[in-house]
Formats: sequence, C-alpha cells, structure tokens
Amino acid sequence: MFSLKLFIKKTNLVFTLIFVVGIILRCWNFTNIPFTHDEFSALFRTQFNSFRQLIEQGVMPDGHPAGIQVFLYFWVKIVGFSEFWIKLPFLLMGLASIWLIWKIAKEWFSENVAILATSTLAFMQYFIMYSQIARPYISGLFFTLLMILYWYRFLFCSDGNKKLMLKNALGFVLGAVLCSYNHYFSLLMVVLISFLGFLYLKRDYFKWYIGSLFIILLLFLPHIYIFLHQLSLQGLGWLGKPEISFFVDFIWYLTHFNVWVLCCFIIFLFWILMRFIKSKFQFSRQQFIAFYLGVSSSMIGYFYSIYRAPVLQYSVLIFSVPFFFIFIFSFLNQVKQKYIYVISFIWSILLIYSLIFTRNYYHNFYKSIYKEAFKEIKDHQNDSTLILCGFPRNIGFYYQQKLGVKDTANIIYPYLLKSKKDVYDLLENPKYKMVVISTVTNDSPSLFALCHEYFPYMEMHKFLDQGEIRILKKNSTIYTGYTYLNFNSFNEKSAWHFSTANCKIDSIGKTYYVVDSLQEFDVQFEFQNNNEIKKHSQIVDISAWVYLPENYKGNAHLVASIEKDSTLLWQGVVISEKEVPKSKWIPVTTSLFLPDFKYPLDSIKVKTYFWNPDHQRFYVSKTFFGIRNGNPKVYWIYFNLEKDVY
Repeated sequence: MFSLKLFIKKTNLVFTLIFVVGIILRCWNFTNIPFTHDEFSALFRTQFNSFRQLIEQGVMPDGHPAGIQVFLYFWVKIVGFSEFWIKLPFLLMGLASIWLIWKIAKEWFSENVAILATSTLAFMQYFIMYSQIARPYISGLFFTLLMILYWYRFLFCSDGNKKLMLKNALGFVLGAVLCSYNHYFSLLMVVLISFLGFLYLKRDYFKWYIGSLFIILLLFLPHIYIFLHQLSLQGLGWLGKPEISFFVDFIWYLTHFNVWVLCCFIIFLFWILMRFIKSKFQFSRQQFIAFYLGVSSSMIGYFYSIYRAPVLQYSVLIFSVPFFFIFIFSFLNQVKQKYIYVISFIWSILLIYSLIFTRNYYHNFYKSIYKEAFKEIKDHQNDSTLILCGFPRNIGFYYQQKLGVKDTANIIYPYLLKSKKDVYDLLENPKYKMVVISTVTNDSPSLFALCHEYFPYMEMHKFLDQGEIRILKKNSTIYTGYTYLNFNSFNEKSAWHFSTANCKIDSIGKTYYVVDSLQEFDVQFEFQNNNEIKKHSQIVDISAWVYLPENYKGNAHLVASIEKDSTLLWQGVVISEKEVPKSKWIPVTTSLFLPDFKYPLDSIKVKTYFWNPDHQRFYVSKTFFGIRNGNPKVYWIYFNLEKDVY
C-alpha cells in the first residue's frame, strides 16, 4: 500500500516538493488539452485494417521508428480518440523522467546537483509541453534516462556482484531497445553511450557488456529494413537547414524568452567558466560523461543537417539537454546546501513565473485553432454564412463530432476544391452575407485578402497557437482590419506608376486600365517602410480586380517583393485562364507572410507590379496595397513573435 510518509522519508522533502509542483504544472486542466497537428497526424495513421498496412502506410513513409506508432495503433483500439487517455501514458513518462533525473544527478554528483537539475526538468516549458503531447519525445527522454541510469550503474556500481551486474545489464538493454524503437535521435543516444562504455570497461565486465550490446542489436534487427528505407528518404522534406544562430535561439527558447531567466542561465555559464579555470581545465569522469551526452548528439544532428539532410529541430534535443544541465549544475556541487536551496528557489520561481506569465502557456497551448474554429462555426451556423477551413478535413470531422456540429453543408475546405474558380463561385454566391475563415500557420495567407474583397468588414479576429480565425461581413464598403492601405483607381493623383494613355472609361463611366502586349512590367507601386511595418507578425496584402477577355491565353502574375540592396522575398499569384474566370471582373490577391521573413524590417522596400511575360492583353479596374496585423502567436512555441524577437 502506498504511504506518503514513507515515500518522503525514502526520497527527500525538497524532491517531493519539486515533484508535486511538477505534477500540478503538467496536470493543470489536463482533460482539456487539445491534440496538436503532430498528434492528429499520428492518430490518423492508426486507422488501418491490418498491422501490415500500419507498417507500410503508417510507419515507413514517416521519419520515425515504429515503436510509438505501433503503441498508438493498439492504444487507440482500447481508449479511442480520447485526448485524456491518449496523452496519459506520455504524462506519466514525463513525471517518471523527473524522478530519473533526480536519481542520475544524485548518484553521479550530489543532492545539490540533483535539486537544480530536477527543478529544471520539472518547471521548464520544454519538458512540460512534451509531457502533454503523445509523440516520441518525452517517451524518448524517459527511455534515455532509464538506459543511462542502468548503464552507469553497470559500469561503476556493480562491484563485481553478478546479481547487480545482471540487474543493471537488463535495465541498460531494456532502456536501449526502447530508445531504438522510439526515435532515431534516442537511437543515436544508444550508439553514443555504447561507444563511450568501452572507455571505462573493466576486463571482468567485457563479456557482459558485449553480450548486452549484442542483445540490443539482435532485438533491433526486425526494424533494420524500415530503418534503411527511412534513411533513404534523406531527412524531412519540410525542414530547412539550421541557421548559424540555432543554438543561441534554442537557449533563448529554453529560458522562456525571459530576460531574467536568461540572465540566471548566463550566470550559471559564467560560474562554469570560473570553476573550470580554477580546476586547471579538468573535468571529473561524471562531468565528462554529462558533457559528452549533452553535446554530442546535437553536434552530430547539426552537421548532418548542414551537409546531408535537415533533421535538427528543438524537439529532438530533448534526449540530450538534461545532461547538459547536469553538466552545468555539477560545478555547483561543492556549494553549501543552504545556498543551493536559495539558488534553486530563485531559478524555480523564475521558470514558473515565466511559464505562466511571459509564455502565457496555459492559454496559448490549451487553445487549439482546430477546436476554437469549430466553436465559432457552431455559434455562427446558418444558411447565409460561408465557412472556409484551412486545415485537413479529417481534423474538422473529428471536432464536428466532438462538438456536435450538425449542419456541415456550408463548411468548405479550399484545398479540396478543384480550382480557384470554385472559391470565386462560393464568394460570389449572393446567399452568403458572412464568411468565417480559419487558417493554420502560413497556409494561404492571401485567402483573407481574397475574401476581404467580397466581405470588406471584419467583425472579429482571434489569434491562436499556429492559426487564426476571422469573421468578415458584407454590411460595409469600407475596408477594415488594416493599419495602412493605399487604393488605386487609375486617376492622376495615384501613387501607383502606370501609363495614363492606357486608362480607359467604360460605358458606365468607370475608369479601367489596359495591360497591353507591349509592356512586360506594368502598374507598379513601391512602398518604403518607415516603421509602418514594425513586427514580423504583420502581413502585406496586395489585390487587383482584373478582367480577362475570351482570347486571353497568358500566365501573367501579380507580384509582390521585398528588397533591400537585393531581392529578399518574391511572391506572385498566377493570372491564368485555369485559375481566373474570363469575361468578368474578378479580384486576384497575393500576400507577403512576414512571420517567415528572416531579415530585419527597417528600411525594406516593398514592390508590387504586374508581370506579363506572355504579352497578353487584359484589364485592371482597381488595385490595393494594405498592411495588417497578423497573428503574433502563430509560432509562439518556438519564437517570441509578440515582441518581434527571432
């Protein structure tokens, strides 16, 4: 029977306090934590009729080993698509990791180091968030810590006792096999620790160690074919090479984008330098192991990403980062414990405060774009409301059922439409008086600009983690939602550059412009930024109403670019008969999504123009250039966009 008093007596009162607070931070409103896109992707890949299909279609095209996907395949059969039950095993592994880091740091160094390392893992967003996500990250941390705890005990704490050697060898093998099937970066930790063991291996332990490695390899053999296939994929197609500043950015992220937490971390680093100099540049054995484990995999991942294929991202460093913190805190090993309590208290308070207030974690992470979108859809359902969902239909179907959204006739997923002409047909339908737009990250940022041409009044916008919701209405002809705008109706006072000789007047007295076959570049506008674009979270929209005659066969573009000495970003929308209806006035739009723009914003120049490479004639009635506030939370997990910091 579990006894709280006995647990506290056998562990430590300080650890117990840290552990309890760690539980509270992870379990806060746990039943209402929504699935992330990554979780949905994995869960939808469990819906196969056979295990063979799961491996061939759910595992092999992915970039991860089969372990977690196979677990989810069987776990979903038991608990269904319940957020609570799907996430629960990962939450428990996250909590167990707190205990394991305590054991490792205490056994390798002292209670001082254990207190600081455990506080970090218990209170840092990095570890809390992945404890709440059913993906192979916190599980990999748990397996890695388990493996290394028993690896160390096998090599240094068995004392020749065969029972202890067997127990520790079995623990090492179990942890290593689980790591191997969990994630390829946790497999990398198996390789790194296995090679390191030969540096410290005693002669009496050699057969045991080789036997353990042989069993690990033997148990991984069934996965070799999958491993070689996934290795041939050469990384993740959507992931770019890491920047030079990757690790500096990572530290800024780990410290919650909080200056005080960062300063505290820098003080720790300064203390390391001073102690290292004082020790005449020597490491203890445990410090070397911690440093090796904390740094090696990230360096391998970085150079592999630069020279072969991009694989490095923040999530995969979770298996090694705890050892880097153990290494840092090991230099406080000899500090009196009463001072450690003070340091730990300050460090913990800073982490918890910045988690709750600087990061606003329990609002931002707990508000899913998918769930919140369908709440708005449910509240605005009627025959006169068009609903455009910029995310996968199977996610939408999940929330339709979960929230009881019954009438789905007006819910449209634009990516499923045959062409952009279908979008025009929907927006032109006179029965729609309102449109609800929900988009994810940088998916179709110009969709808002297009809808805005038909529904110019923005009634509501909601910015969420990795997405936003906007509601537009027709009950106004005034453009709303922009901090800067510039219209052009082809009069002489316009800031847009065009030939007045090409301006014509139609039968009802409206001016339009002829883009003829003589000009390849026409109707140009230049915007010099003088602090109108202040943050990377902003978006620049450009629109134009065009008319394509029946004989139009070209592929003109409405172009927007950002320049500063050279062209830094080029974006264009094709004006073709395939995408744009002929013989009617139709808006075309393009947008510059600045959250993905990696350069400073000061003194940039934004240019927009028509590019007519096929020299085809078409007509333009009006053009528009606008700057709007985008979603400051779109990448909030990894960037501090609210303060425009990269």
